[in-house]
Amino acid sequence: MENPKLLLLETEPVIAAHILNLLESIGYDTYHASNMQEALGWCTQNKPHLALLNFHLDGLAVALALQNQFAIKSCFVTGCRQQDILSDPRYSTNFVCLSKPFTPVQFKKMMAPFLP
Repeated sequence: MENPKLLLLETEPVIAAHILNLLESIGYDTYHASNMQEALGWCTQNKPHLALLNFHLDGLAVALALQNQFAIKSCFVTGCRQQDILSDPRYSTNFVCLSKPFTPVQFKKMMAPFLP
């Protein structure tokens, strides 16, 4: 069985490296994009099971583009409190939020409904 594919959108190299190492250590094939154009371009050739988006990098715009163009679900990865993000009326129940830093156990538990 193929490992689930994830897309990670993160501009900070140290944070991206940490998240990539964590996700790959628990069996996910993860592609790192550092901007919206790179992320959308990669998705034209690949179909990740889930996108992990830095909330502060136009997260909502990227999430909506991924959902509308490719039917890809998104999770916001942020240092902000979940309540502050998900209470914003622009965000529907279609999005989940994962606060940094997170452990492999926290990730697996939060993402279980979205990943094979």
